[in-house]
Amino acid sequence: MVKLTIFIVAGTILIATLLIFGLNRPGVAGQGIMEISPKEYDAGTVSMAADTVKKTFEIQNIGKGDLKITAISTSCMCTTARLRVGDKISSDFGMTRMGDSPAFWSQKIAPGEKGYLEVTFNQAMHGEAGLGDIVRAIYISTDDEQNRKAEVRLIANVVR
Repeated sequence: MVKLTIFIVAGTILIATLLIFGLNRPGVAGQGIMEISPKEYDAGTVSMAADTVKKTFEIQNIGKGDLKITAISTSCMCTTARLRVGDKISSDFGMTRMGDSPAFWSQKIAPGEKGYLEVTFNQAMHGEAGLGDIVRAIYISTDDEQNRKAEVRLIANVVR
């Protein structure tokens, strides 16, 4: 009888431990996990007279639950970004004070699914003041516990 009681108590403790610690890890109990590729893009030397620079960054949910993108913004008004997930395409997002993510906007990426962050940099927007080396950041806010606010960067050397 004592052995049975010890077995039941040990089993109960083991199950409770698994429920408390095992299921609260990111990605185990329905948590989305964001993976971005690439995290940085070097466009090289670009002429002000050329077409705008465009780059698509891949956002994949490698977690076991939905990944919720809650906001997107850029570091400068010369850069915009939009998110495409399946057949859903967001509006263009820009610099925070220039009217970034609309209120209550969000987009979910299902486990294993990919989204595409389409970034456009208008290298002529600043005129002569925009010549030289630039770094523009795009910020992505999520419900990923390990990556609440991610950043990708676009680098270029703007010439006449």
